[in-house]
Amino acid sequence: MDKIRRLDLADANIVAGGNAYDGNNRTSDNTIGYIMFRYMNFEELILPKTVTKIDNASLSWCTALSKIIWPENLSVIGGEAFAYCNNLSEIAIPESVNTIGFCAFLNCPIETITIPKNVQRIEYTAFGQCSKLIEIHIKALPSTLTSIGSTLADYEKVTVYVPMGTKEEYYLTELGNFKTIIEE
Repeated sequence: MDKIRRLDLADANIVAGGNAYDGNNRTSDNTIGYIMFRYMNFEELILPKTVTKIDNASLSWCTALSKIIWPENLSVIGGEAFAYCNNLSEIAIPESVNTIGFCAFLNCPIETITIPKNVQRIEYTAFGQCSKLIEIHIKALPSTLTSIGSTLADYEKVTVYVPMGTKEEYYLTELGNFKTIIEE
């Protein structure tokens, strides 16, 4: 699969069962499985329309990956799901996502990230070592976003944008470490 540049899985259905795809790893319904596409060299990925979960490390070290077409009903981006995707500079997390796992985008060259209003959990170091990160736009209300782990972003350089009237509440969370929080 080293020669594939565009992987279009839009109409694929991932179902449980069958033989293991890597060691003991087996597929689960509507899930991009653990390390399923790790180290692949495609540049563009169109995820299956039916996928609801991207499991841990499933697309880590896909160093050529620069574009993702997300499914509309995705709810979980697992830990290290896109870690070390060195060309992934732009992402548009779907509104349906409620969990962004630990180190999900570790060491990606993301400059701006928008956290959708339905996100309930951002686990520790979700955007760790994203040295180009300069803006985080949070659409979720503090009452909805119930868990925010340390992002390990540059607290001096990154500006965090939060919904109007929520700045003080967000200062009491992990986001309070950022030097600049602006309501929008």
